Amino acid sequence: MRKFSKSFGIKGVVSIDGKALRRASTRGQATPLHMVNVWAAGIRMELAQRKATNRNEVAGAIGVLALLDLDGLTAARAKRLEVAAEFAVIR
Repeated sequence: MRKFSKSFGIKGVVSIDGKALRRASTRGQATPLHMVNVWAAGIRMELAQRKATNRNEVAGAIGVLALLDLDGLTAARAKRLEVAAEFAVIR
């Protein structure tokens, strides 16, 4: 993934968003499957998508960011992340 992001010359803002998938729950579970998406605004392309571990979008976001080479980029936090979970990757 690092080679991919370098080869495309990804620059600008990378947005991180967590989503709960509708109708993607197993019987007996109260909450559906949660996914974390990483979107590169400059090239209008989704860079990564990963299941949020234990339905924890913050942990899922940290895990998916570890896959990417984001040197020189700013990761904009999604609106719905709480202040305690706010993290911006600025390198």
